[in-house]
Formats: sequence, C-alpha cells, structure tokens
Amino acid sequence: GSRDWRLGQLKALQNLGNYDDVEKIIYRYIEEKPGESEFWLQQANAFIAVGKYPEAASNLEIVKMLGGADTSMLVLLGDLYVNMDAASLAVEPYTAALDTGKVKASNALNIAKIMSRRLRSTELKSFLSKIESSYASTLASEDSLTLLTLQAANAMALGNKDEGMDLLSQVVSKDPLNGGALLTLGSHYYSEADYERALDYYDRAEKVEDVKVEALLGSARVLVKQTKYLEAIYRLKAAQVIDDQPFIAQYISTLENFVK
Repeated sequence: GSRDWRLGQLKALQNLGNYDDVEKIIYRYIEEKPGESEFWLQQANAFIAVGKYPEAASNLEIVKMLGGADTSMLVLLGDLYVNMDAASLAVEPYTAALDTGKVKASNALNIAKIMSRRLRSTELKSFLSKIESSYASTLASEDSLTLLTLQAANAMALGNKDEGMDLLSQVVSKDPLNGGALLTLGSHYYSEADYERALDYYDRAEKVEDVKVEALLGSARVLVKQTKYLEAIYRLKAAQVIDDQPFIAQYISTLENFVK
C-alpha cells in the first residue's frame, strides 16, 4: 500500500519495457486513488512509450487539473498535441509553461519554430508576441533575429506586407548576411515589379553560401524581366555549377535559343 513502493514498482517495470504490466497494474492504483496525480503521470509515460499519444495527452490533462503539472510536463503536453497535428491545443500548455519562467530562452525559440510551421497564422501572431515579451531581453542575438524573421513571415502570411517588410529590414540591418531575410525581400520586390531593389537583395544573398543557388535563380528571374538575357544565363550557369538540376539546364537552353 505504500505510495513510494508503488511508484518504484511502476518505474522499474517501465525501465524494463514491460508496458503491458504497467497498464494493468496502474489501472488498479488509479481506481484506488484517483486523486494521485503521479499515477496518472506514470500511466501517461507508459502510453507515450507505446505510441498512444491521445491517451497520454488525456492523462496529462488530468494531471494538470489535479494541480500536478510542472514546466516539463506542460511542455510535454504541448509536444504531444503538436505530434497529433493539433497545434491549436498546444498553445495553452506551452503558454502555461512559458508563464512559469522556467523554460530556457533557446527552448522557447525552438517551440516558436515548431509552432510557426504548424499553427494557424492568426493564432501564431499572439503566440510569437508572448515569446517576444517574455524573452526579448534574454534571447541571444542570433535567436532574436530568428524570432524577428518568424514574426515577419507571419505578418506577410496575414497579408500585412508593410509590417513584414519592416521586420525583415530590421533583420537585414542587424545581420546584413541573413540569407533567408534577403531572399524574402528579393521575392517581395520581384512580385511588386520593383526589379532594381529585388536584384539588389538577390545580389546580396548570393554572398551567403547556404542560399546562393536560390539567390542566383532569383537574380536570373529579375534579369529576364529586364530583358538582360545574357546576364541571366550567366547567373543560371553559376547556379548549375553548384547544383546541377534538369530544370536549370532547361531554363538555360530556353534562354540561349531565345537570344539566338
């Protein structure tokens, strides 16, 4: 009947990988003491180990209602919802975890990156603002720029192009070789038919090794719009040297035939 003995037994069985035994035993313990949050938590761990994520999330919600949720458990609950493609449900536990002040700034940024790929744009805006207000003073310089970039992408997804461009301009002013921001700015001005500014940003992005191919292709598109076909071919051939793709070869062939 000892609580500590029972918890020790459950943890030992989990360490041995005997999850079926854990499930069978723990149901009895929960029936006897439904208000014991630790038993619900141990059952959640067993569910996670065998891939029963919805059941695990349900258990963690009960732990939360019983007042037994700590920061790591709240983050785990958010992670489960994300893995279940239910990012909207992850907002509440993630936010509660952030409110404890015990989530490291770097981990908070990782959560922001995950949510930026999974959460609806309307919900993401307030979530990113929450991280900014909680961690603006503690984020490393590079991480701060990453957060600005996420906010810029979110603003543009919401149709707030001016806000997005302003944020990206802030990123570039602080980090002149931020490849992602330079490409996004180039793409934006290309869509606005402001080819001079678009080419300027693509030219700058070409100096960043990680995005050089994309930058060269962007420059080529702009130069074609400006009817500078030979210069466009030169950029395309430079991209082909780095990444020999059939579509690049086809683009080069098409332009060469057009010039002839």
